Formats: sequence, structure tokens, C-alpha cells
Amino acid sequence: MMNSIKNIKKQDKLIKELEKGNEELKYRDRLKNEFINVAAHEMRTPIQPIISLTELLRQEGINIDKDKKFLDIIYRNSKRLMQLAEEILDVTRIESGSLFLKKEKFNLKEMITEILREYEQKIIENKNNIKLFYESYDNNNEIIIDADRNRLSQVIYNLLDNAFKFTNEGSITVIVERKKIIITTMKFLLV
Repeated sequence: MMNSIKNIKKQDKLIKELEKGNEELKYRDRLKNEFINVAAHEMRTPIQPIISLTELLRQEGINIDKDKKFLDIIYRNSKRLMQLAEEILDVTRIESGSLFLKKEKFNLKEMITEILREYEQKIIENKNNIKLFYESYDNNNEIIIDADRNRLSQVIYNLLDNAFKFTNEGSITVIVERKKIIITTMKFLLV
């Protein structure tokens, strides 16, 4: 009799653990599906101009001088599409535990300046009414950090993309200041 009670308690415990595990799997499945939906939507944005402009160039023939702006749009959107594919692969690597950071020493201020130059060009091309400002409260021209440059630049690109997505007019200010010798912070202000 006592063994039967112990077995029933063990079974109840196992059933509860299975139910909990099942709920966790359902939650993860919902997150995965939401991510796939967002990724698919985001991929459509660069694909459409690539297809349209490529078709236009195929029909009319390519005149490099005349069609350079079309080729630039195709190139930029192709790079964006490749970045989205990399982000999807990153999520897979994170879930599988195989994402590794490649740390290196580099100048954070230099990296941010390079990224902002690209965004200034994006503002000019899109003829947005947005102004982009960069402020540094560090007198030194360098802020050397030891981090994964590609991952950090990915974060900065994503922050800027979101800032542009949700700013119709006004300005976006990127502020870099050294809080401690090892820690560097960056703030994005939407004005």
C-alpha cells in the first residue's frame, strides 16, 4: 500500500513536470513564430526594391552612368537582406548555445563615427527631415574597449534603425561619454 502511494506521488510529480515542460515548449514555440513573422516582414522591405529595380534594369538595359542610383539601392538593400539573414542565424546560434563572441580592442568613437556617416548618407538619400547629432563628452579622441566589434556595431545599427523608424521629424542625438575607464555608455535621445 505504501509503495502504491509513493508511486502515485511520483507519477503526479512527473505529470506536473511534464505539464510545466509542455507549457515552456509552447511559450518558446510562440516566441519562435513571432520572430519568424517579424523576420519575414522585415525581409520583404529590402527584397521589393531589389526585384523591382533589377526588373527595370533588365527591361531597359543598364546604362551605368544613368542607372548608378538604382544599382546603389539594389546594393544597399542586398546588404540589408544579408544582415537580416545573419540576425536570424544569430538567434539560432543563441538558442543552440553556439554563439561565441570574438573580442578585440578597438576605438569605440571611431566605430560610432563610421556608422553615423552611413546614416547621414541614408538621411540625404531618403530626404528625411531628421537631423543627426553626435556628441562626445570625452576630451580624448579615443575610447579603446575590448569587445566583439561586429556584435556591438549590430546593436548600434539596431538602435539607430529603431530611432529612425520612430522619428518622423526632429533630431536624433548620439551621446558617448566615459563613465569609468572600463565601462563606456551610449545614449540615444529622441527629440
